[in-house]
Amino acid sequence: MDRLWRSGQTRICSRACRVLALAAAALAVAAAGPAPEPLAYADCLSRAAEDPEVAYEDAQAWQRNGGGTQARHCAAMALLMLGYHAEAAARLEALAEELNQTNKAMTVEALRQAGQAWLQAGEIRRTLAVQTAGLDLAPDHVELLIDRAIAWAYAGDYQEAIADLSRAREIAPDRAEIRVLRADANRKAGNMAEAWADIEKGLALEPDNPEGLLVRGLLRREEGDADGARSDWLDVLLHAPEGPSGNAARRYLEALDVRVE
Repeated sequence: MDRLWRSGQTRICSRACRVLALAAAALAVAAAGPAPEPLAYADCLSRAAEDPEVAYEDAQAWQRNGGGTQARHCAAMALLMLGYHAEAAARLEALAEELNQTNKAMTVEALRQAGQAWLQAGEIRRTLAVQTAGLDLAPDHVELLIDRAIAWAYAGDYQEAIADLSRAREIAPDRAEIRVLRADANRKAGNMAEAWADIEKGLALEPDNPEGLLVRGLLRREEGDADGARSDWLDVLLHAPEGPSGNAARRYLEALDVRVE
C-alpha cells in the first residue's frame, strides 16, 4: 500500500483532534445534559486534545460525580489521544450502543470515533464494522465515507474504497481530499483514465495540495514521465517538507536518483 494510504491513519487522528473542541458544544447540546454541562464538556474535550492525561483524570472524577454520557465520552477520547486505541474503541462502541435508542447524531459520532480508534489499533475488521454501522444510520455522512474508504484501502480492497469515495464525491464535489484519495485508489486498481480525471480535478480545486502532487507524480512515473514526477515531488517538498507527504516525496526522489539536501 502506498504512503498516501498509510498516512490515512495519521490523517484520521489529526482530524479527530482538530474537531474535538469545535464539535463539543454541538455534542453537548445533543446529549441534553444539565445547563452547566456543555461548557464542562467542551473544556474536557479540548483538554483531551491538549493534555489527555489530565483530561482522563478529570473525566473519571466527573463521571463519579454524575457526568454520565459526556464524561464517559471525554474519558474515551482522552484514552485515544494517549494511545490506548483498543480500550478507547471499546468504550466508544459501548457508548454508541447506549445512545442508539435516544440520540442518533451522537450515536453516529461515537461510531465514527470508534472506527478511528480501531484503525489506530490495527483492527481493520472492527474498523469496517463500526463504520458500516454508522453509515447504516447516516448514509450520506461524508467523513464516515472517507474514513471507511481509508479502511478499505488498508484491507487492500480498492474497489470498495472507490465506491465509498464516489459516494462522498457526489455529496461533496468540491472536496479536494476526496478527489485525491479516489485518484490513488483508481491508480492502484489500474483505472488510469479515472485516476487522471480525479487528480486533475483535485489539483484544480487545490493546486498546492501535497498529497495531490504526490499522486500526480506517481501517475507520471507510471507513464514514464520521470521529469514530470520529479517536478511534482519537488513541489511537495516546497509546500509540505515535513510529515508523511514530504517523507514519501523524498523516498520517491531518491528512487529517481535525485539528491535532495
